[in-house]
Amino acid sequence: MTDKDFIIRFLNKNFNVVIGLDEFNIFDKHSNENITKIKFMQIIDKIFGSYFIENETAREIAILWFSDKKDLQLNKLMDYLNNCKIILGNMDWVVLKFDGTEIDEKIFVSEFEHLYPKKIIKQYFNTWRDAMVIDVSQKIMNKYY
Repeated sequence: MTDKDFIIRFLNKNFNVVIGLDEFNIFDKHSNENITKIKFMQIIDKIFGSYFIENETAREIAILWFSDKKDLQLNKLMDYLNNCKIILGNMDWVVLKFDGTEIDEKIFVSEFEHLYPKKIIKQYFNTWRDAMVIDVSQKIMNKYY
């Protein structure tokens, strides 16, 4: 077991990432309460200090751990959007399912509001949409310029 594996095992044993009302929270399994990200980082600093592991600090490993746990929570949203595409419509960009059905933020929110807070769903959809618009725009510009 590497030092990095040890830190990740420590994090998995003592903390979890949970969905709050409008953001992801870090749940301390020992105190049975959500803790702030600042307190979480203070705990990491107190236990591991600025110890470098494979060119990463314990703090960087903890941030990546949090990000990975958050992504696991969002798999349903990601899977849904992986089956969508974005096209340039008459006046604006349009998101389509592969069956041709048009979806917008409201439809997307209604699909998942029983699983996630609306704020997180909207933020995820809009971030994905913006990234896809940039990607498609770059492809169009590269094709003609």
